This record gives sequence, C-alpha cells and structure tokens, in this order.
Amino acid sequence: MKNIKVTILHCTPESVAINAVAKPYKNEKSSLSLVKKVGFVYKHESVLEHITVNFDISGISRLCLQELCRHRIASYTVESTRFTLQKINPADPIEKYFVIPEFSDASVQPEYEAYCKSRLTQLSDYVLSKRIRNDEIKYFLPENFRTNLTMSINLRSLINFISLRYSKEAHFEIRHLASLIIEELRKTYIKEIVDLDTFTL
Repeated sequence: MKNIKVTILHCTPESVAINAVAKPYKNEKSSLSLVKKVGFVYKHESVLEHITVNFDISGISRLCLQELCRHRIASYTVESTRFTLQKINPADPIEKYFVIPEFSDASVQPEYEAYCKSRLTQLSDYVLSKRIRNDEIKYFLPENFRTNLTMSINLRSLINFISLRYSKEAHFEIRHLASLIIEELRKTYIKEIVDLDTFTL
C-alpha cells in the first residue's frame, strides 16, 4: 500500500533480554539462544516482555489505526488531526491524504478516487471558511484519511500482533502494516529470537 512506512526508532538492547533470561535459572551463560529457548520452548513468555520495540508508523488510514489500537498492550501517540487539518491543500495528490486500495473490481477505482478528491476539496473548504471548528471538521473525515503515530510494544505482544494480523483473514491494510513491521524486525537481533519466517500468508 503506497505511502505506508514503518521505521524502528529503538529496540531494547539485547543485553537486557540476556540479563532477564538469566534470572529464573541463575544461568551465567545466558545468551540470545537461551532467550529463544525459554520464550518458545519452555513457554516462559514473560521474558519477552523485557524487550520493547518503538516504531514510527506513517501513512496508515484511520480505519487501520482503529484495528491497531485493539492491541491494548502497547502505547500509541497519534498525530493530532486538529492541527494537521490546517495543512490540507486540495492541489496535492489525493494519495498524500487518503489510503488508496486496489479494488477487486477495477471499475470502482475512478469512482473512489473522484470521491477522495471531492472529500479533500470539501475538507479544505471547511478549514478555509472557518465556519466550524477543527474539532467539528473531524466528523467529516472518512476512514481512509491518513494518520501518523509512534507505537511502543513489548515483544510478547508484538508476536501476538503479527500472528493475528499477518494472516489471510486480517484486513489487507493492517496485514500490509504487519509485513512492514516484520521486515523492520529482520534488521535487529530479534530475528535471532523469533523465527520470522514462520509468519506466512
């Protein structure tokens, strides 16, 4: 999905996970392989909660944000629509403001894009006219309006998120978000703890 981006801002240092896994067993030779063994073989998953990942997520729809916030063992700081509405420019491409899916019926695409363009113009008109406050304009926002956020989540909850959302049954946008998160995790030591290839569509 165009313009949706995920970046890891910070990941708990692996030394923290190694230190935590040593505690229950007084193991002086703890390692990432032991973290994996304790978390996934012994099912002592609380060890994984000591690892927190902070993500910058941009360009998802408000619909996707609603789905994301159902994962309650996480922290979210979301861009304020009240202030970003002031920056709407109807001359900009609609992709800047709206998530544009590929419809199963391609004939719907032009109608959808025309709808988005009309909504963008309407939102801009309301902002410029100052007839109603920004908090009231928010009631005109469609579900496909883009937003940005920071998310912090522990590894145990993140694995739960991926297992549910990187699935054929999940909504296609949040499934795409999960795929981007997996690709970011491949850049960290977490790939040594979690077998990311087990998450398949």
